Amino acid sequence: MAQLVAFRQQTEWTVQQIQQSSNTTLTQHQQQNEQLTAALNQAQAAIKQKDQQIDGLTQRLKGVRVNPNEATVQKPDGEIVRLPGNGLAYINLGVGDHVAVGMTFKVFDRFTGVPSLGADGTRETDMPVGKGELEIIKIGPGFSECRIIAKEPGISLVQGDLVVNLVYDRTQKYSFVVYGDFDLDGDGRTSPGDAEVIRRLITQWGGNVVNEVNVNTDFVVMGREPKVDAKPPADNAVEQAAYQRAMAELDKYLEVRKQAMAMNIPILNQNRFLNFVGYTSQAGR
Repeated sequence: MAQLVAFRQQTEWTVQQIQQSSNTTLTQHQQQNEQLTAALNQAQAAIKQKDQQIDGLTQRLKGVRVNPNEATVQKPDGEIVRLPGNGLAYINLGVGDHVAVGMTFKVFDRFTGVPSLGADGTRETDMPVGKGELEIIKIGPGFSECRIIAKEPGISLVQGDLVVNLVYDRTQKYSFVVYGDFDLDGDGRTSPGDAEVIRRLITQWGGNVVNEVNVNTDFVVMGREPKVDAKPPADNAVEQAAYQRAMAELDKYLEVRKQAMAMNIPILNQNRFLNFVGYTSQAGR
């Protein structure tokens, strides 16, 4: 009986120790949980505040960003001041206006003005129609001599017609993201080298080429959307690998477009971009 009493007392003491330890651990966990909950609430509040700040900045950004349907883009860079014949035209941009030999311009009618980029710059329909295209061959004080490199059939260029190059601006530099593969010669096959031609045109005509879409991006020029064939059988490892690569390329392409749309950045496909810089007729050279 004495041994039983001693055993019972020892057991009760052990149980009390376990209960005390459990209560201590439970209290610590509850305190940690309260701390984590408080930290989570703080983080959520901070995220909400940041989201509000981002929304505010986005709205402000929309007020200053180039809008594809407003006069910022539709403002001409210059105009034709003289047409001496022999396929030549003179424009009112010259020394000091940051133009360069080889720069091309799209010509638009002086009365109808410059069209907008369009709500969807990736569409091949509803392309802006101009009167022709010019290429600078000589630069002088206050003027440049240009060669008429293209002209719409049955339409004549006249003094006062407007000239536009989307990249060029005599007062500032626009930033461009060039993404995807392009087909400048129209043979139906895209080439990474053609994207370099687009980038070269931008830098050559005074723009900046940046690698990613951000708040400082003014335009996004996108190549052809990657094509993904039907999903191959699961047991064909080679075709499965090619399919996964194609899907990854498509996902990246769509993500770039999504980012640009979220920031209200004008998006242009190859043909619309070349059209607005007056380079359409020379795209394949």
